[in-house]
Amino acid sequence: MEYLFAKASPESNCSHLYEHMFIDAAIEKLRESRLFAFVDYTISGRTYGRGLLFIEIEIWNKSAKNQILDIIHSTKIDANDIESGVLQILAEKQAGLYELNKNAISQMLQILNQTPWFETSKVKPVRLERYANVALVLSQVDKTEFDNFSAKIFIDKKFVDDSIKLLPLFNILSRTIMANIDEDIASRYSCYSSGGSRTFSQTKSTFRIFRKHIPKLTDEADHAIDLIKYMMDESAFDRLSKQLATENIPVRLTEEIYANTGSVIGKPGWRQIATAENITEVLSKSMISFKRNKVVLQNDISTIF
Repeated sequence: MEYLFAKASPESNCSHLYEHMFIDAAIEKLRESRLFAFVDYTISGRTYGRGLLFIEIEIWNKSAKNQILDIIHSTKIDANDIESGVLQILAEKQAGLYELNKNAISQMLQILNQTPWFETSKVKPVRLERYANVALVLSQVDKTEFDNFSAKIFIDKKFVDDSIKLLPLFNILSRTIMANIDEDIASRYSCYSSGGSRTFSQTKSTFRIFRKHIPKLTDEADHAIDLIKYMMDESAFDRLSKQLATENIPVRLTEEIYANTGSVIGKPGWRQIATAENITEVLSKSMISFKRNKVVLQNDISTIF
């Protein structure tokens, strides 16, 4: 089930800021409700010219549909606490600040807070006027002010050779874990997830951040292990297993899994391989690493068991 919601403000940069702040606030509420990305939902945002922003929700866990939609419609941001959202935008655009009028920005964010989301499938054609950005204006900046670091989940090569039939399961588990790590890192460190890649044996995300805000790799590595343990304690992987066996996953995901693993798999196949025993086996043979420049810190996920 997919939903596309929208709002608009006169200034596109303020809409973009609201998008980032709203996504962080909604994810915090979803996590407090013990809901996880790629298990219960996926959420993403985009902002276009003329100040129009979209929030796309894909609901995986049908039993949590009403709860997820209630969170989306009830979530409000703190319009006076804009620092993290601004840093995320600057990292995304690799830009600096030319103008930052906090009072004007706060007023526009408050208006967006009070404006209900409209579901795009239910509206007549709407055309918005174009306005110049005045309250929040970006500027060019030296790209060396930014740095990159990456997170990678990968599987032991011997396991790949011995258990090739379980590669689709590793693919879905690793992208699920990475989706939740992405959410946490963007919010915790005010950075931007600038891209990702997947192969049959690894899932990787890259993050861009102001150099002075770069986190310690040890902090991220420890947090990632704690997050995976929390997901296990909250039965996230059990729910994922049941959904794979009973629901049709998105077509794009079936195609991506084939591209990554060479396997086409549907509900009967997931029922066969996405068992609790196999999930434990795959996770116990998986590792997670964080890299910045030439520094790499690696943890075995097996330490959880």
